[in-house]
Amino acid sequence: TPYIQDPDWFKKGLTCSNDAYISQIITKRFTADKMFIDGNFISVDSMYNGYPCPGNVSDIINMINEGRSFLNYRGEGWSSGWSASCIPFQTENVSSINNGKKLTFVTSIGCGVAMFDANGGDCFGEAWLQLGTEFEPRGACAFVGPTSNTHTDCNNRLDKGIYTGLFIEGMDSPGEALLRGRLQMYIDLGNTHWVEYHYRVYCVLGDPSLQVWKNTPENINVTYTDTVIVGFSQPQVAVTYSSSGLPVENAEVCISGNGVYTVSLTSGGGTAILDIMTSTYGVLDLMVRGKDAVPFEEIIQVVDDQENVAPAGDPIVTDIDGNNDGLINPNENCTITYSLRNYGLQTAYNVYAKLSVPDSVANNVEIVTIDSISFGTLATGDSVQGSPFQFFVKPECSIGFEIPFRLHVSCTTSSWEFYRNETVYGCQLEYDEHFINDDGSPLNNYRMDPGETVNLILKIANIGDDIAPSVKGILRSTDQYITIIDSVGTFETILTDSNATNQSDYFVVKVSDNCPVPYLAGYSIMLSTQNGLYPYSVIDTFSIPVASPDVYDPTGPDEYGYYAYSSDDNLWQQSPEYDWVEISGIGTEISRPGGTGNYTKTVELPFTFKYYGNNFTNIRISTDGWIALGSGTLTAHQNYPLPHPDAINNMVAAFWDNLFSTSPEEIGEIFYYRDTDNHRFIIEWDSVGHQDDFTNKETFQIILLDPAFYPTQTGDGEIICQYKIVTEAGSATIGIENSNEDVGLQYVY
Repeated sequence: TPYIQDPDWFKKGLTCSNDAYISQIITKRFTADKMFIDGNFISVDSMYNGYPCPGNVSDIINMINEGRSFLNYRGEGWSSGWSASCIPFQTENVSSINNGKKLTFVTSIGCGVAMFDANGGDCFGEAWLQLGTEFEPRGACAFVGPTSNTHTDCNNRLDKGIYTGLFIEGMDSPGEALLRGRLQMYIDLGNTHWVEYHYRVYCVLGDPSLQVWKNTPENINVTYTDTVIVGFSQPQVAVTYSSSGLPVENAEVCISGNGVYTVSLTSGGGTAILDIMTSTYGVLDLMVRGKDAVPFEEIIQVVDDQENVAPAGDPIVTDIDGNNDGLINPNENCTITYSLRNYGLQTAYNVYAKLSVPDSVANNVEIVTIDSISFGTLATGDSVQGSPFQFFVKPECSIGFEIPFRLHVSCTTSSWEFYRNETVYGCQLEYDEHFINDDGSPLNNYRMDPGETVNLILKIANIGDDIAPSVKGILRSTDQYITIIDSVGTFETILTDSNATNQSDYFVVKVSDNCPVPYLAGYSIMLSTQNGLYPYSVIDTFSIPVASPDVYDPTGPDEYGYYAYSSDDNLWQQSPEYDWVEISGIGTEISRPGGTGNYTKTVELPFTFKYYGNNFTNIRISTDGWIALGSGTLTAHQNYPLPHPDAINNMVAAFWDNLFSTSPEEIGEIFYYRDTDNHRFIIEWDSVGHQDDFTNKETFQIILLDPAFYPTQTGDGEIICQYKIVTEAGSATIGIENSNEDVGLQYVY
């Protein structure tokens, strides 16, 4: 049970780092931002190796003892602990931790700290997990780390992926978070030997499925069936928040013990019904846990009773008319046949069963057999199959509907209720792919182009469980550049797991002369069956490009709508012309403190610049070939694909890489200039070194155009990147990304 008497500790974290590589500290700034900004933490303390030392191991222990829900380390280490000179946190130091029930989730990203098979005793991770006792807990709730050597590139990406999963994507367990970190490695680095290696050596010490607390959990009220009878039973559980009384949706309910293990999620109303089968009396463990909910644990008694008549196995369900495929379909009469067993200790007399459904589903299902069915007398241990109950599924019932049956069972002295859902099956149609026939057009290239009228053929797939007879399609588009001339197409009958096209009855579509290219036009198709057993229709959506791109077309669009045009895209009026604007003699120079190779400075813009729909009045300028809208001082010298989840959002990467050698012979400079006459803002990187090599000199610039004088359709500002000298083009990122770092446009990586 989490310690909630002091709720603030759930919203506090601690990040620590060695300084063997600057990327280690940059990674810690990223994970700290995920907790503090995205997780709304009260505080995230930082302790980074440096001179003079910012703190020591005792400071870390004191913070943990005070209460920190997360401890995140990035740096060198081995089985005995961390190897940072200022904070050499070792196995022997772990015994000083006395955080009680404020158990910390530890992610220690560096070599060997989870080497559980190391000689000489417990490794660092084991020491955290094995600290304390059941009744006097302390230490960590779980520990993530590697069992062997690791490498910086993979470690940084895995670390960022873990905290992206936890604080951006809603993951709540160590296992999920570690998998997300592994996926980040794969996304950034691909299917390489070292990615596979790091997949393998990183592990979770502790329970990978436990709830990692990122918010103060709320108390819950749980009402439940506290006693069940030996045999088949259906205990019910209802979960609400104590403070508000609102139901807890998707809470995990687990019943285990006595040969039973079953799990269910609560419905939107906070309830769950679980099927269990017990063979002897005893107790079962009931566990309820949910997102931001204090876990609840109790026991359910299993008792012998004189009488217990319940279903024996699954009922037999079949259709008795319609297509006779053995499945429940709309517009069919079906039967459900139960077998009942007496699990009790004495004979049950006059056993009857009656089937019903709630009034709320009367528009979908009708019970035909309204009378009770007799099962006679059942001696102890006897099973009897009853006569079938007949029900009718109405034609309008939707495919996938769950019929909520209730079976009322009674005998002379007792009665019971049992519940079961049965699925309504049918055909299920969806758009698969398209074909363009533009025979007779000037281009005749099997694609849509501006000014063309084309024949559009669709392939439709039936992924359902029933045939789709005589399928008809009606095509629609609300796109301003698309006109549907012939909107009706026929596909004939589509069998299950099959597809069909409207090649003999195609759609006709006209593309406007004014349609921009490349362009993605949206369509919808209403598919319906004709003369079938039941009416079926569905609307699916898809997109078709106008003018597929080639090397002379722009890149994009991204999800927001940005395109990237190069000066080689000379077929497009948006294509820029190279027109270098030299500002080294007139601009303001950005001085690098102490000759550092990594520095970011915030400067004011002379106008408001709209970027991904947000307005900005200042920018960050980095020595490493990028700017970012908004203020800040964080650096990022190592380039990644865009978009990329790091601490630098709203990035515009003109030539993102490790620029500016720290050599005294480095002569590179950065300038910015407010060109008020031409309503633009210019940033220039002049003769800067590349990858710590001052002989590789790169010269390039970014120009931001004032949206008030260079209007666009969305109001977002235009960005021009120009390259005067590029000596090492094989290592850099060029592109843009949004504030959330989940949408971007990559031109080069």
